[in-house]
Amino acid sequence: MVNGIQIGLVNDHPKLAYNGDFSDVSVYHKIKGLQLAWSNTTGIIKGIQAGLINNCVTTKGIQTALSNFADNLFGVQIGLVNSVAGYMKGLQIGGINANTGTTRGLQLGLFNETGAKYGGTWYWGVQVGVVGNIVEGTLNGLQIGALCRADQKGNYVQIGVFTFREGDGPWYTKASPFFGYHKDKELHQKL
Repeated sequence: MVNGIQIGLVNDHPKLAYNGDFSDVSVYHKIKGLQLAWSNTTGIIKGIQAGLINNCVTTKGIQTALSNFADNLFGVQIGLVNSVAGYMKGLQIGGINANTGTTRGLQLGLFNETGAKYGGTWYWGVQVGVVGNIVEGTLNGLQIGALCRADQKGNYVQIGVFTFREGDGPWYTKASPFFGYHKDKELHQKL
């Protein structure tokens, strides 16, 4: 464990030991503070990870680099490419923001994608994309961008040049210019 600052060309400390169970967080190297290098890899960071390439199992704080990768993010990713494989609660600012798991928060970029296509579950929050936004799975929130696409699951509003909603029904319920929305009937019937 590092408490303080770790500076180098390559900081590579993902695991202390392998015990056969990747879900056991006790085996991951932990950093509280700042990790600064061209390339950073660690298990758990509570603080700031800054470099050209950042890779972390769990980030609680800020990742800033050209490319940021995390299994779980509780905080902020700022970079050209940002990716979260598991759970994201926070903010992504970048050129491409891609999450393959559950997302809660804000994605702000040229292109944003999140959702169940890759094994995730659903999305709560806001996507603002200059070029496009895609949500696979349930969306509860708002999409703003030139192109907005979501499944017909959840409760959401889309504002863009062209909006798409996947699912059953006639074509005019799936695509529209400038504005789209979906109201989950099953959710409201249960309430």
